[in-house]
Amino acid sequence: MNRIFSALAAGFLIGLLGLLITLSPVGSGLEEKFGLSLLFKLRGLRQPPGEVVIVTLDKTTANHLGLPANPDRWPRSLHAQLVNNLNEYGASILVFDMIFNGARSPKNNSLFAESLQKAQNVILCEYLSREKLFLTDDSGKPTGEIDIEKVNPPVQQLAEASVALAPFPLPKFPVRVSQYWLFKSGAGGTPTLPVVAFQVYAWEVYEQFITQLFRTNTDLMKDLTRDRKVINQHKEIDRIVRRLKYIFENEPGLSEQLFDMIDKSFKRVEDNKKQQLLTSLINMYQGDKSRYLNFYGPASTITTYSYRQFLEDPANTNTRIDLQGKAVFIGAAGQAWTEQQNGFHTVYSQKSGHNISSVEIAATAFANLLDNMPVQALDYKYHLIFVFIWGALLGVFCYFNSATTMTICLLTMSILYLFVARLQFAATGAWYPIVVPVFIQIPTAYFSIIFCKYFKVKKEEKNIRNAFGCYLPDTVVDKLAKDVASLTSDHHTVYGTCLMTDAAFYTTLAETMKPEELARFMNTYFEALFGPVRKYGGVISDVVGDSMLAIWTTAKPDNVLRKRACHAALDIAKFEQHIETSTGQKKLPTRIGLHSGYMVLGNIGSKDHYEYTPIGDIVNTTSRIEGLNKYLNTRLLVAKDVIHELDGLLTRRLGQFLLAGKTKPVEIYELLSRMDEAEEQMIQLCKSFETALNAFENRSWDIAIQKFQNIFGIQANDGPSLFYLTLCEKYKKDEPGTDWDKVVHLTQK
Repeated sequence: MNRIFSALAAGFLIGLLGLLITLSPVGSGLEEKFGLSLLFKLRGLRQPPGEVVIVTLDKTTANHLGLPANPDRWPRSLHAQLVNNLNEYGASILVFDMIFNGARSPKNNSLFAESLQKAQNVILCEYLSREKLFLTDDSGKPTGEIDIEKVNPPVQQLAEASVALAPFPLPKFPVRVSQYWLFKSGAGGTPTLPVVAFQVYAWEVYEQFITQLFRTNTDLMKDLTRDRKVINQHKEIDRIVRRLKYIFENEPGLSEQLFDMIDKSFKRVEDNKKQQLLTSLINMYQGDKSRYLNFYGPASTITTYSYRQFLEDPANTNTRIDLQGKAVFIGAAGQAWTEQQNGFHTVYSQKSGHNISSVEIAATAFANLLDNMPVQALDYKYHLIFVFIWGALLGVFCYFNSATTMTICLLTMSILYLFVARLQFAATGAWYPIVVPVFIQIPTAYFSIIFCKYFKVKKEEKNIRNAFGCYLPDTVVDKLAKDVASLTSDHHTVYGTCLMTDAAFYTTLAETMKPEELARFMNTYFEALFGPVRKYGGVISDVVGDSMLAIWTTAKPDNVLRKRACHAALDIAKFEQHIETSTGQKKLPTRIGLHSGYMVLGNIGSKDHYEYTPIGDIVNTTSRIEGLNKYLNTRLLVAKDVIHELDGLLTRRLGQFLLAGKTKPVEIYELLSRMDEAEEQMIQLCKSFETALNAFENRSWDIAIQKFQNIFGIQANDGPSLFYLTLCEKYKKDEPGTDWDKVVHLTQK
């Protein structure tokens, strides 16, 4: 359950990250600057409609005719000749993406106006200027100001001769052009050049279009003129376009009704061109006031001709260019000029500095309207839902899979996502988000889950190390963590001190307590034992039942480590006096034995079970020394090797003992206390016992008996004294042989 919750949490966070980035001010900018650019690059060139061509005012024409470098300064009589010839070639509409303002030759203006009037298919470009409008109150006092965009037409003579006028505003470099306005809100909803041009181009279906509108609602026809000649004569195209836009904005469901009518009208008639024009008109009016440009490629991708190619009379040229039924856009285009006076930064801008010109953008916008395939981003609501769900799925997927699986699958998913997004973009112009899902959410999901799993593994490793640390020394845990092979090969000889403990009356205590109660008590008991061992740098080597083995190891004999072991033993002896059962009625006295020497330390076992433990005679002897406490009724016994050359400790020599199963005797001492904590009674006890023990070792049984008995005046029922009194009585009756070596022989543990 925890894994599922964690996976869902990871998915939620990755999805939330995508939402936050998308909602941030930079989110849409990232997608437009990088995501849309990538889609265009992945898609490559797209075939533009053959009905759209560009005639460029190029440098070749300027050089050939000796014209000014600035195309705006070319004689307008040349444009008149161009218009006449283009119409001779069969052009459907002519769109000038040029500003015709300022005083020029009246004669040239007249010639140009005459050609425009004759053609009745030429659309000229207006330009927008920004002006400040100052507001005042009734008294004339200024109250504020607003910015307005003013539409500036060409010179009156040309404006009146053209069939229509429209502006084509675009942002200037370094802002990258990705969109264009169909209707400029800042200029009062003015229709732009591509929209007006397309409406003029679609005159052949205009009456059918209006008829369909009439069928949906007769009230819609009040202000709509049906006669194209009247519209052209009275320059009503701008009004007609505005009115149609208003109708579509205020009539929900109108476009669906029109589409149904068109489908029925053309069901039995194969006229794809008219059906396409009608569909495109409806989409133009029902859509947003701005659209993303679906570029066909870099500069000159749309069919482009040189201006000079159309200056000769078509009747006198051998090369016939087919412009029948085509929309011709005229302006400075492509790479016609070294300095791109009219260039805009787009997704297809080249490193060499060549941009796409305004006339090419206008032609692209017109072509998008014609083929009805603009770039269409996901609806913002669905965009957010998509990003969140995608991120959530990524998070859950990554959480439940390994790093290798994630790497392969996420790489495959990225490629597949880009492939599908590219297909959709190429086929329909659908723009799916790229940057956030592929380049932010996928890497974030991958690396965040990797880091989470890394920290989780580290935490588990730490827990395991802590758990192993309860059973093994830290150095051994470190070795096993680095190389588990050391489990069977890590054996080494060390010099160490062993401390063995055993609880007196444990069996009896266990019989009187419930298992749970006994377990709690033994945990408390061992906590008191482990504390001093760890405090003085020892290692808990083994715990069996009520017994504990602790060790202090080094490469060679070390007085410091032996002294630490002695201090740990004294603290254990002191603490055990305070350990009682939960009833508070019984204590658990602890017997302690210490011995020092060389031993082998390592992992002992076979196949699937090993224990880290010391091996050697020292360990066995320590166990026997601990057991000797039962015979001497003592608590803390040490071998002479442990206290050799140590100071600051109060000890009592107890003699030499040949412990059960051993062949060499061990000289045993009782460790009583630290010297700075020693009581005078204990010091006197040690001196008196030493005198009595010397008498015993000199075979003076009666003197030894007397002296051991005198000790009871210092320490009543002293265990070692009672032990030796018994031996003295025995040896007094049964004198040991002349080879007696002062060693006490024990046959039982």
